[in-house]
Amino acid sequence: MKVKTVTGGIIPENCYLFLDENSGKAAVVDPGFSSQALQQALDEVGRENIVAVLLTHGHFDHIAEAASIQKETGAPIYFPEKELPFLTDQNLSLSYMVPEGIVKPFVPDVLVKEGTEISVGTLRVKVLETPGHTQGSCCYQVESALFTGDTLFFCSAGRTDFPTGSAPALFSSLRRLRDLKENYTVYPGHEGATTLDYERRYNPYMTSFAE
Repeated sequence: MKVKTVTGGIIPENCYLFLDENSGKAAVVDPGFSSQALQQALDEVGRENIVAVLLTHGHFDHIAEAASIQKETGAPIYFPEKELPFLTDQNLSLSYMVPEGIVKPFVPDVLVKEGTEISVGTLRVKVLETPGHTQGSCCYQVESALFTGDTLFFCSAGRTDFPTGSAPALFSSLRRLRDLKENYTVYPGHEGATTLDYERRYNPYMTSFAE
């Protein structure tokens, strides 16, 4: 599997494309912005090979271009079931903070929840519910990669002061990630990639704060 990171948007956010090298099929994770770099990345993979748009939660900076990617590729949008209210409430999605039209409306094709599995070519993507940053935040685990949205960052974690956020829920989710058996490469929604082993050792939100 190959992973491509493209960063952009009003609040610099990471959009990921991951490619199944066996089949040539690919998925896009959290397309929250439009940019020349993202268009180039889609061209390199081939829009006809995009078979899934995976969204970790409903904040505008993670979903703004999902509808455009869906239209360009025909790929279904996978969206956390518990985040549905975010798509019709600007206070929840925080889209009231940005000019009208930046967030393009869409209807999810598939609502995901704990244990949902998604095929991207020969890859199997597993959904882990990790509430805290928002009520329905989730992570996507595929092979040795963990796409964590705004749940887990490099030596940090998602904020919980937005609507539906919960610090106790976030700490519970971080404990769950900490206790996974393997050492995943962590691809967060903002800033740089890290590893789960590194975060287990050095991230205060996964050590003393999460006890």
